[in-house]
Amino acid sequence: MLLAGGIALAPVFRIPAIVFYPFLSTAFLCGIFFFKHSFSGILLHISILLCGQHLAIPPPFHPDTSDISTLHCRCKEVLSSNSYILSVADRLLYLRLPDTACNYRAGDSLTVQGRLIRLKITANIDAFNYNRHLKQKNIHFRIYPVAPVIKTGHSTNLYTFFQDIRQKLISKIDRLISLPRQQAVVKALCLGYKNELDKDTRTLFSSTGTIHLLAVSGLHTGAVYLLLCYFFRFLGLKHPKSHLVIIPLLWCYACLTGLSPSVIRAANILSFIIIGKAFAQDYTPLNSIAASAFFTLIFQPEALYSISMQMSYAAYTGIVLLYPLSKKFSSHIPAFLKPVYALLSVTLSAQLATAPLSIYYFHTFNPGSPLINLIAVPLTTLLFYIALLTLLLPLCIGLKINFITEYLCSTLFFCLDKSGISYLNMNNLYPTIGHILFFYIQLFLLVFYLSERKKAVFRLLLLNCCCWLIYICFFNIHIRNRREIITYHLYGKSCILLNHNGYYTFLHNTSDSSDRETIYPYIHYNRLLSSKREFTGTDFLHLFPQFINKKYDIGLITSDKDFPYPNTSSWIVSDNIFPDQIRDTSLLPRQIIVDASNRSTCIRKWESFCRNHSIALLKTEEYGSIRIPLK
Repeated sequence: MLLAGGIALAPVFRIPAIVFYPFLSTAFLCGIFFFKHSFSGILLHISILLCGQHLAIPPPFHPDTSDISTLHCRCKEVLSSNSYILSVADRLLYLRLPDTACNYRAGDSLTVQGRLIRLKITANIDAFNYNRHLKQKNIHFRIYPVAPVIKTGHSTNLYTFFQDIRQKLISKIDRLISLPRQQAVVKALCLGYKNELDKDTRTLFSSTGTIHLLAVSGLHTGAVYLLLCYFFRFLGLKHPKSHLVIIPLLWCYACLTGLSPSVIRAANILSFIIIGKAFAQDYTPLNSIAASAFFTLIFQPEALYSISMQMSYAAYTGIVLLYPLSKKFSSHIPAFLKPVYALLSVTLSAQLATAPLSIYYFHTFNPGSPLINLIAVPLTTLLFYIALLTLLLPLCIGLKINFITEYLCSTLFFCLDKSGISYLNMNNLYPTIGHILFFYIQLFLLVFYLSERKKAVFRLLLLNCCCWLIYICFFNIHIRNRREIITYHLYGKSCILLNHNGYYTFLHNTSDSSDRETIYPYIHYNRLLSSKREFTGTDFLHLFPQFINKKYDIGLITSDKDFPYPNTSSWIVSDNIFPDQIRDTSLLPRQIIVDASNRSTCIRKWESFCRNHSIALLKTEEYGSIRIPLK
């Protein structure tokens, strides 16, 4: 927790190295010579917090972004849509090529001539932003090539060796399975390769609450572990120490699937289990989870922001904490129903722990997913084993038995499609971080109370519940009394929205249906209701695309007819309107907002105009959505 807290605080404040290293040395010495004193423990905890903060700070990298550079890079990772992550001087760069004929692999040495541009988070409010996602992976620059990328060689290490094997297995799947949709599912299921999953497949699994089956995680790694255990027993190797050989095999599978945080977590925990059994040591699941997370964050601090890692650790922690409680109620269940009850309990435990994160990131939740998981999990596990066996066998034999894999894939699609469980899906859910924290505190206190039955814990449970309800009430009051204007960032289009006491209306909107995922998250987050009529009364003189707001002192300029404009403090300029129409400079505002519907020549004109008249200029291409509070 302390290490993760330090990593999370790194963007907020940074401790200079001249302070960090002396403090770390002092804490280390105090831990050696005064380990029995309480203050040495306090210093240790502070040191772990500062270590997380220090590890999250990337090494200095100041490239020349004003000129074209020639960089000798190494391909670190292959992404979808012909995109790549390159490494140069221990820093990561993002490259996207328009030429789909290019096919580079991890480990390729590339010479790229282009311009380095620092990634800008021009995000629209409450909408997903890919640049923010890249920055969370410690990628801060994108390179725009001005000449063809040249491959100069290929270097092999352990990771690239397994990635080459992965590519060969992907090609083998293409030859074994005929239908593209089934190919994509098998690649995601066995190899963690999700680049070929189409939107319909993702929507089907997401709407039924089974999207976790497509992400290689503890379920798949555990299946490999059980398969290897049965194989060793078949060979007569039953001694626990003989199972130590399984550890490198598990890590080979982790490398083969791309070393995602969920696979690393599963391989770490299973390694601790195998070592504990081999040397007859006590095994505490929560300690293994904590140790796995600690070492993962030490080597990959950016993994803290990985959705895969967060949900993976939440799922396993939920199973460890909640599943033992469910076993107390299994004594009265018939023996033939106990396997079904156990599977349902594990599914519910994992879903209860991951539901808040799933809602927070994906804004959807399906309460009926445990029921479909009763069918989907065993079916997917069987599909995983059969597909893995087909891949390991020679191609000539695999072609004889590939019909089993195709049949299981078709059955899985049929069950998900015909289950009707997607109709229970709840969409457009936008909780805050506060809601998520209160839920997890409540869940932890509930588990603690059911285990210990202490009155003090029960009082804390009630106190947290009351605080949670108060927070919800104040949050609802806050969003219902919000008044502001949002200027969205849409290339070549304009969208200006008014939020007025729980109702919204578009002051100006040239967007189309493709922009809904950009515009509507803000509306859903604030639970706004549409206002079909114009606002009238004391607040607004009138409200339509070309409006004057006397009370809030804001002017909207979307055509040449809006000039000359009254003396207002802010102008919002849209639809490529040039400042050449302004004749009376005595009525200029204090700030001008220019959205992305204005072309670059128009924006440059406004930059020059604002510079000459000492006016603040805000551009959506720099700030993303611009929010103007209304008092």
